[in-house]
Amino acid sequence: MYYNEPVLIPEIQGRIFLRSKGDSVYVQFQISRTYDPETKNNRSERCIIGIQLPKKPEYMLPNDNYYKYFVTKEAAERNEQQETRDFVRKMAEWEEARDRFDHLYYDFQRVSKGRWNEVLCPDTVEAINQILEPVIEMLKEESDKTEETGGTDGTEETGKERARAGMRLELIPKPAEKAVGNVKIYEGKNYEYVNYLLGQFKGAIGRFFQKIKR
Repeated sequence: MYYNEPVLIPEIQGRIFLRSKGDSVYVQFQISRTYDPETKNNRSERCIIGIQLPKKPEYMLPNDNYYKYFVTKEAAERNEQQETRDFVRKMAEWEEARDRFDHLYYDFQRVSKGRWNEVLCPDTVEAINQILEPVIEMLKEESDKTEETGGTDGTEETGKERARAGMRLELIPKPAEKAVGNVKIYEGKNYEYVNYLLGQFKGAIGRFFQKIKR
């Protein structure tokens, strides 16, 4: 079993080895080395302590052997308690971002009726983007974690879902101001586009909370 929280590969000269098998690279730790007088060779006892992350080769996903040889039980318990506190704090931040977005989503649907072709003014775009920014960070965190670990369930569909979610992680472009005679107009995204974009965000947020609560 490999845990989903990456750790740095230990740096111990002559005792850490990387061995490839298929598409994976396993990190081995040399537990002991003894001399066999009969064969006149050294015997090494090794165990796998993790699997290397392809895009971050200095990191690995650890297994139980890593915690057996490199982390004490007390330290592991402290780390677990800290991770729990961090997760609770993040959940509160994520739920706050979701609630703010939901308020924006339903309010925007109400005010946009009959204005689908109207371009949003800069102040409205800025206000919406301020709400979208923490949502984007939230979704990116899960996307980055999934990319590092190769997917939550290792299926092809997970990769497709991640790609679709990534397409929606974008702020609304700031409209450009343009003068037509004595009238100031804006060129940018209209209400119909933003309404569609917010719908994509809402779907991504729903999938995000489904994943983290599994």
